[in-house]
Amino acid sequence: MLEKHLDKLRGIPDKELRMVVDKAIEVFPERLREIRVNANMVLKDTARGTGIPWQNISAYERGESLPNFVNLCLLARYYGVTVDWLMGGEWN
Repeated sequence: MLEKHLDKLRGIPDKELRMVVDKAIEVFPERLREIRVNANMVLKDTARGTGIPWQNISAYERGESLPNFVNLCLLARYYGVTVDWLMGGEWN
């Protein structure tokens, strides 16, 4: 599934936008794991709080999969951060 996203990334004609998306794909797994660990939670805590299966969250944290828009919003809201921050932005 991640390869499908990477193929789409390679097809973005705007070089600057491609760099932003590439950074988001790289940073998202790290930020998601960081915020969960700092909250002293395990994957199943996040799953219970968001309704996202823990296996999906684990795949997101390992960089094997990317969340759809709804799951991305659920994770940001659950942890009290912005989608922008989760995706590598500066604000949380």
